[in-house]
Amino acid sequence: VLVIEGDENKVSIKKLLEELYKRETVSILVEGGGKTIGSFVDNRLVDKIYAFHAPILIGGNDAVSAVRGEGAKTIQDAMKLRRITFKRFGDTMLTIGYRE
Repeated sequence: VLVIEGDENKVSIKKLLEELYKRETVSILVEGGGKTIGSFVDNRLVDKIYAFHAPILIGGNDAVSAVRGEGAKTIQDAMKLRRITFKRFGDTMLTIGYRE
């Protein structure tokens, strides 16, 4: 198990990726909250997306987004996916796509 400590319970993505590179890691799965996912998306450090969609709506004024961070300022700036496939698991859908 690799443990990388950060300041105030926050790990620098740059530091994490540098350490993984030194260890010759070629692929990682990022499974986190909106803030973690948003950090990778904002820094364009995403190659492949696995997005699950369930037939439930949570919502609310204080609901947390699945992808937080800065986000795209315009639709043209948004991260677009290509080579998209879909898989169904009962009533849940999985969308798999690669960043353009």
